[in-house]
Parts: sequence; C-alpha cells; structure tokens
Amino acid sequence: MRKIESSGSLASASRALVTLLALLCACAEQAGEVADYPWGIDPESLPQTVRQSDFPDLPQGSADRIWGFAGKDLSGKDLTNLSAAFLAQLTFDGNTSWPRPALLPQGFAPDELLEIGKDPGLGVRDLHRQGFTGDGIAVAVVDKPIRHQHSEFEGRIHYYEVFDEETEGRAPHFHGIACASILAGKSVGVAPDATIHYFAVPDVGKNFHFYSIAADKIITVNESLGDGEKIRVVSISDGIGRDDPYRQEWESALERLQQAEIEVIYSSREVFGPFLWGGCPPCEDRNVPSNYEVALMLKGRDMPPETILVPGDYRTTASNKGPSLYIYWGEGGYSWAIPYLAGLAALAWQLAPDLTLAEIEALLVESTARSGDGLRVIRPVEFLELVTTYRPT
Repeated sequence: MRKIESSGSLASASRALVTLLALLCACAEQAGEVADYPWGIDPESLPQTVRQSDFPDLPQGSADRIWGFAGKDLSGKDLTNLSAAFLAQLTFDGNTSWPRPALLPQGFAPDELLEIGKDPGLGVRDLHRQGFTGDGIAVAVVDKPIRHQHSEFEGRIHYYEVFDEETEGRAPHFHGIACASILAGKSVGVAPDATIHYFAVPDVGKNFHFYSIAADKIITVNESLGDGEKIRVVSISDGIGRDDPYRQEWESALERLQQAEIEVIYSSREVFGPFLWGGCPPCEDRNVPSNYEVALMLKGRDMPPETILVPGDYRTTASNKGPSLYIYWGEGGYSWAIPYLAGLAALAWQLAPDLTLAEIEALLVESTARSGDGLRVIRPVEFLELVTTYRPT
C-alpha cells in the first residue's frame, strides 16, 4: 500500500495540514436539518451598497468563511463596487439570491460560475469523451454522512453507515459530499463512471477511530465482491497527528488494508509528497496548466519548487441541501485534492489494472508542467499517455 500525501517541505506541508485540519474542525460544527444555513456571511451585516472593505475579516477554516453566501439573500444589495474576481473567491450555491444583473459586478455571472466550477479542468473532460471515465473501477470514500440520493451519484453509489453505538453526528455534512463529487460525481468528478462505496462515519470527533472501523467494513465488503468489482482505492480527506489517541489503531487498520490489497490515499503528518492544491481563476481557461496558481489560502507563502498543484479552488460540488443542488467553493482545500488524485488513479486502472499506487504517483510527477507561479501542476492527459506506454522495470 502506498500513500499519496500532501505538500513539499516539512514547513510548507505543515501549513497545508493546518489548513486542512482547520477545515475539518469547522466541519465538526455542522449539524441540524439540511435545509438550514446557520453559518456564512450575514447580508444584514453589509450596507446596501457593498464594498470589499465592508466584509468581515473571517479566519481561515471558520464555518462562516467556508459557507460564505450559500443560501443567503443578497437580492437587495448593490454589488457593483466589488470585482468579479473577489466574488469568485467566495462560496455560494443554487439557493443564493443575487441582485439583478445591473447590480452585479461586470463579468460576474453566478449561474455560469456554478457550471464552470463543475469542470475538473486540465483536459479531464476530453479524457471522458475518449472513454476514460473510471468505468469498471470501484472506489471508496470514508467521510461524514451525506445525502447519498443526490442526482450526482444516481445508480452508482453503495452507502454504508459506520456509526457503532453513536447516536449523534448523523446529519448530512458538506465535506463528504464534496469529496465524493470530486472523485466520481457524474458531472463534477474525475472518474464519473466509477462505482462509489461510501462509508459514512459520525461527526463526533474520534475520526481515526471510526476510519479504522470503516477499514474493516471495507475489507468485509470487498470480500463479498466479485472479480472486477473489488474496491481499488480508499480516499480519506483527513490527516492524523502524532499524538492522536487513535494513531496505533489506525496504523493497524492500514496494515489490514494493505494485506487485503486495497490502496489508501490520505494526508499524513510524518511524510509528505509534493502534492498540494491550487486553482485556475474562472476568467482563465482551466485546461491550460500555466493558468493555475497556488491555493488562495496559501498566497504569499514560500512554496518549495517541487510542489505539484492539484485543482482545489474554484470548484463546484453536489450539496446536501437538495437532491439536485450544487454549491460553488471559491476557496478549496487539500481535502478537495485527495479525491481528485484518487479519481486519476481510477482512470489509470481502467487502462492498466496492474499499476500500483506508487507507480501512478511516479507517472503523475513525471507528467507535470509549470504553473502560473512557477510551481508544477498535474497534466491528466499526459499522465494517461504515460500510463498507456508504461512498462515496469
């Protein structure tokens, strides 16, 4: 078993993991009915004519910053003093009420942005048109409960609850449905024809305790699946600290997954690979690698030159708030990059079923190009070309 892990040097990697953990901490605050929008930027706190200086300075990872304008009513506001680029960095969804076009910034079209954000970028949709969709590959996601009946997963998801004796933390959670969308959603995902096995764990803390229980359930499920139906990879958008009380339990679970020949992609605190998330501003062509930049959350920080960017910012995913509702995330996180990598692994296995995850990672590294800020960015088309010609030494 090989883990694809987060960013370059230890210092930069630690910052990326802190961002990830902050996001996950904010996830832990979510509860209640899926129709509620208890967090975000309150339009009533903004003047009628809004300027950028009117926005609250929300800390990274806070629930209000994550939710932004999702579900909010801005119909009475004048947003013309804001830029389209600024609004594109915020969160909103199909339930956000915007002012009429004359009161929006020039070039800002939220409905178009929701659609643009569904595109994985970097030529992935061209690969889909050529038949590289993850068809015949089974993947697993372990995360918080979701609305698994969402149209994004229709007919392709097997849903399992791993709640043990817990009665709390069962409400649908934004984190898991976003990750499942990015991996294998039909309109959002990197591998839109892959079969999804989703293992829901309660939102009560003790994450890696429940991931360990889920690992055994994954092994049991896999034993019941026929040849050609086995789960190939488990995607977990979380990282474990050195002092996590469930660390030994989790490491034992990883060994059992290894023995069952099931790969795992997650974030680890000890050893870090070169992958980090970034994004292509919506005004640019997201199929061009040089249009990608380091993550919005990490702007201004020194990144090691070996950093490889994976799309994470400016993405649209399925939402728990409705069976066909979508949400746009201006700021992403490493949590969004992990399922993207798992989706690319599914595409590779469709072509070359015997590849190991270590070989897949090496080919991803080999196929990179330069990003707009001098880092590297993955190139899925070139990656699959290398997969087709790869011969193990």
